[in-house]
Parts: sequence; C-alpha cells; structure tokens
Amino acid sequence: MMRKIGETKGTPETIEEQVGQHKLITYKNYNGKAGPINESDESKTNFNKLRIIDTNSQDFVFGGKCQGILLDNVKKVQVQVAKVISSIEIANCENVKIYVQEACPTISIDGCSNVHVYLWDVAKEAQVVTSKSSETNVSVQVGDEFKEMALPEQFVHKFDAEKKIMTCAPTEQLGV
Repeated sequence: MMRKIGETKGTPETIEEQVGQHKLITYKNYNGKAGPINESDESKTNFNKLRIIDTNSQDFVFGGKCQGILLDNVKKVQVQVAKVISSIEIANCENVKIYVQEACPTISIDGCSNVHVYLWDVAKEAQVVTSKSSETNVSVQVGDEFKEMALPEQFVHKFDAEKKIMTCAPTEQLGV
C-alpha cells in the first residue's frame, strides 16, 4: 500500500547520526501538535545535514549554517534557514514554504506541488532546479518587498537544424 504525502507513521522523533565529518539530524513523523521546532542554537545545526521526512503541518526554524537540507514526503511544512552550504532538496512534497535568509547555492524541487521559495536579498543568487513539479513560485527580496515569480511548468522543445541539436525554452507566460 502506498503512503500519502505527509502521512506520519508513529511518534515524532529526532535522530542524530555521525556521517563522516558531519552529523545527520533527521526529523521524522512530526505533525505540528507540539508547535514550531526552533533550532536557533547554532551548535545544533552548524555544518550538519538536516533531513525532514514523513511530516505534516510543521514549522522548522534553523539558525546558523548547515551543510544541506532534505525534505521528503512532507505536507504543509515551512522551513526557515539562515545559510545552507550545499543545497536544499525537496522531493515528493505538497504545500511547502522555504525561507532562505543568507545563502544557498542550489534548491532542487522534484515531484512536488505548491512549493514557494522565499529568497532574501543576499540569497537571490540561488539556482532553483525543478523537475516534475507544479505550482512552484519563487519570491525574491527587492528593496523592502518580495517580488513573486511563477516557475514555468511547460517547455517547448524544437530541433535547431543549423546547430543540429534540440533546444528547450519555457512557454511564454502572460502577465495579469
């Protein structure tokens, strides 16, 4: 039997494992009943890898900088992070909000729906890669406000006879 996205099994748990030079901290089966998880203590997150799995209706706040963040099979989850050294990966999720305050080189979104990424002014250089995802938006800080932009879901592929390659471009989006 296939589980639904965000379906929790069992009690909430936090698992810490040593993986090479870093700790892998896993937050599993959280359902929002205990309130937001606030890991603003930099000694907990600094240079560690964070993983949030099988979680529903939960908010997370991570201070300091972490190596990377993975969200898998979560629904109605918000993550606020100061700085990410490598990447944020979001897979098989629904209704996720990510807030990046300082930096994150890459944000990967795969097989998701309704993902919203907020990038503060110093984090706007982040590369966002999407695959098989719908309703994905990125808001970038411009001055004191955030400018929201939808990422295209459809692409047009066309053979370029001169270069003898297939080219790819997003379909045109009509503004309202």
